Amino acid sequence: SNFYNQNYTQGADISSNININNCQTLSNVDITYSLTASPAINSSTCFTISAQNITLDCKGYTITGNNVSATYGVYSNQRNTTVKNCIIKNFARQIYLDTANYSTINNNTLSIPASSYGIYMINSNGSLIQANSLNNILGYEGIIIQTSGNSIIYKNIINSSLASIKIQNGNNYNISNNTVNSSGNVGIFLFGGLNSIILHNNITGNDWVSSNSDTHKFNDTTSGNIYYFANGTASWDVYNIFNNGSSNWATSGSDIPFNASLTEWTSLGNDSHPFTNVTNSVPYVSYAN
Repeated sequence: SNFYNQNYTQGADISSNININNCQTLSNVDITYSLTASPAINSSTCFTISAQNITLDCKGYTITGNNVSATYGVYSNQRNTTVKNCIIKNFARQIYLDTANYSTINNNTLSIPASSYGIYMINSNGSLIQANSLNNILGYEGIIIQTSGNSIIYKNIINSSLASIKIQNGNNYNISNNTVNSSGNVGIFLFGGLNSIILHNNITGNDWVSSNSDTHKFNDTTSGNIYYFANGTASWDVYNIFNNGSSNWATSGSDIPFNASLTEWTSLGNDSHPFTNVTNSVPYVSYAN
């Protein structure tokens, strides 16, 4: 089935609004809570969402913790939670969804301290993680998802010291148009899941992808992903990959496809059309008499 066509309204426009300026439990169904100030809290979770169909719109304000274990910037175990336009920093998990199906995390900026996570999601299906910026130089994974599926991870920017995106036991993801920079680690890590699409991502790291399933797709019929080594060197400056002159996606070369024959690819499956700016030009031959 096509998991773009979900039978639910994601991040619905909820007309009723309540303005808030401090940390609290959000418990009114079908309400948008809008921040009017930047709350801070010590040794505790800032926002707990305890009812369905709630939107937290931070309006660009900042939620700040003090880097204590078992604290969360935003926590929800409710269906159709939306968290958007927030700056969140210094919690053990900046955004934590547990059994929060059909939720949306959109346009947030997350600063992640040591031994902490950016977005942590478990048992939450049919979700959208889109247009977020995660800076995780000292912490754990940028986005970690467990036992969830049928979700979209789109157009995020993630800098991480461990895996930028890590999915465990999750099926049917679309992971596309993300920029991931995993210093010394794996860009996208898939373990124990099936049938995901990984396409048009810009991946930098020592290990580009890691997966134990050959059911994931890393390219469509014409294009794949963009790969850089951890030092910033482009993959096409090292590996023998060429395009046919009509696009920047590789169609030939002795290192096509990218697969487990490469040090940077510790994965089943392959990318048959990685990005390259090297054209395999054919010399012109005149047959005129």
